[in-house]
Amino acid sequence: MLSSEMLWWNQVAGPSRYLQDALEAILEGGTTFINETAYMEHFFMQINDKLLHKNSSLQIDIYDASEFIIYENIEDTLIHKYVAEYNHHPMDGSLIKAIAEKNLLSGRILIIRNIEEDERWINLGIEFSKYCSFNSGAILFTYNDKKPLLKSHRQVSVFDLVDYITIYDMQLFASYCIADQSSLSFMMKNYITQIISRVSGNDPEICKELALMQIGENALGILNHFAENNSKIRKMLKSVKNIEDILWEAQIQTVFPIIEQERKRIIESYYDELVNLLPVTDEFGKKIYFPQDMELRHIRYYYLKATGGLSKEDDEIFQLIYSSRNDLAHLKILEGQVLQRIFALKSFTTMKG
Repeated sequence: MLSSEMLWWNQVAGPSRYLQDALEAILEGGTTFINETAYMEHFFMQINDKLLHKNSSLQIDIYDASEFIIYENIEDTLIHKYVAEYNHHPMDGSLIKAIAEKNLLSGRILIIRNIEEDERWINLGIEFSKYCSFNSGAILFTYNDKKPLLKSHRQVSVFDLVDYITIYDMQLFASYCIADQSSLSFMMKNYITQIISRVSGNDPEICKELALMQIGENALGILNHFAENNSKIRKMLKSVKNIEDILWEAQIQTVFPIIEQERKRIIESYYDELVNLLPVTDEFGKKIYFPQDMELRHIRYYYLKATGGLSKEDDEIFQLIYSSRNDLAHLKILEGQVLQRIFALKSFTTMKG
């Protein structure tokens, strides 16, 4: 079974394309800028393996930009590290120009992480890209929150994972993270998946952590507790309406199909009795000729008020789905215990089967 990190980079469409695009840019040479994201150690494991699969003779070196802060001149440091025997002539221009034009990094991939720690790397990368060729080697830079003000052009590639992630990617990853929660019903898992895929934004680590919290019955309370130690969730929770909108939409997607299934089941179970009441004209002037065209409000008004003819079990189910539908129609969020009762309805088990 794949780990969550491996699944993220190999099976989820957006991250997988991001990794592949970065790989292809590196293989073309020049400079590549990508953002530091979750599961970066596994990202670099994948990049390393794929690069060596393409060319087993490549030399791949990974540094943190902060390691070079103590050096007055980064270009000199690179020369001493990789081509100490090189004698630079002023007529050759800048050191970085010579490094690129003379292919002094040929066969090497330099990975410099967290370039915001030493922004000299940005200018160095741009200068390198001006003079490099396919044989000049390649430099991959990573940045954190602040994206460099660069656009992709010849020999410079800039990638941001945000441009690759979709809500469907997050839903797939969330469903994977919650799959092992055996105590949850299929529909509760579906409901939680809808929530955490939205709340976690593009962050798979937050998504995975929320998946383990079983937030279905008390989503707002658990999210508030989680936000105490997570600034990203805390920022989102400042807009309570936003969170409530996410919960409401998740309930619409998961609860309404079950309500509709129960409506159809009740109509089938009491078809003969309902036929005897028809045709009727409802309060909006709509003429109803067939039981299957009756909404819950029609069943309640024309049948239950007149005859009270449902069995005790069906009457409890009807009251549950009728009030739940009304609450959702008026933008109210259902309580966790109500959700559990709806998700447990046996007709949904039949529908799922």
